[in-house]
Amino acid sequence: MKNNILKLTLALLVVFSYTSCEEDLVIYDADGGQTGLSFARASQTIEFCAGSGTVTVESTTRTNADRTISINVNSDLTSAMAGEYTVANSVTIPAGEFVGSTPIDVDFSAIPEGSSRVLALDVVAPDGTVINTRGTTQISFSSACTLNEVKFDFVFDNYPEETAWQLYDADSGDFIDGDTGFGNYDDLETFSVTLCIPDGNYDFVVFDQFGDGICCAYGNGSINGNLIACDGNSSLFDQIDEFGGQIVRSFSVGN
Repeated sequence: MKNNILKLTLALLVVFSYTSCEEDLVIYDADGGQTGLSFARASQTIEFCAGSGTVTVESTTRTNADRTISINVNSDLTSAMAGEYTVANSVTIPAGEFVGSTPIDVDFSAIPEGSSRVLALDVVAPDGTVINTRGTTQISFSSACTLNEVKFDFVFDNYPEETAWQLYDADSGDFIDGDTGFGNYDDLETFSVTLCIPDGNYDFVVFDQFGDGICCAYGNGSINGNLIACDGNSSLFDQIDEFGGQIVRSFSVGN
């Protein structure tokens, strides 16, 4: 008798558990069920060389007519300023489709140097729909050189403290950047500096305090300059290695 009661109790528990699970399930019907909306990605980064990205909204259902889904800027999560980006306030999902997209463009010239930005967007669920997983997407982008980005790479000899460099506008003679004395690279083996400069002609000047250059009696030093570009880097001048107390390399960018 006890065994029969135990079997009956277990059977009821199984039925109850199965019924509870069935009630909690949310089953989407692609052609007429509950519509769930979400962004395709929770986050993305737009790089300067790309210049733009895409905001994509996904739906669990499709319809026989175009659907316009609103997207709003989440001001609590957004640090980007309005003039730094352009994006529509809605996404259209075409008839018969599950996905719709809209472009986002970034004006990198409007972002202050050294600044990083985040643009957060919320998908707005129309009546009768729900937010499915990713209701917010965050788009990151940072300031970038919109002029000419140049990079100078130094490999020092055994006496890095003897090296100094300066960059001048070759036409006006104006000092652009660089050292105002020796001793800035004591104990360093390498050093790199990146500058953002306008179109023009330039003189890159390297000094050695002892007058024996950076190669090769006391170590194999060298200096290279490159123009950093989206379509590939290019050398600004021939590599600097053997020289005396001073050497000048002239180059032009953007012209």
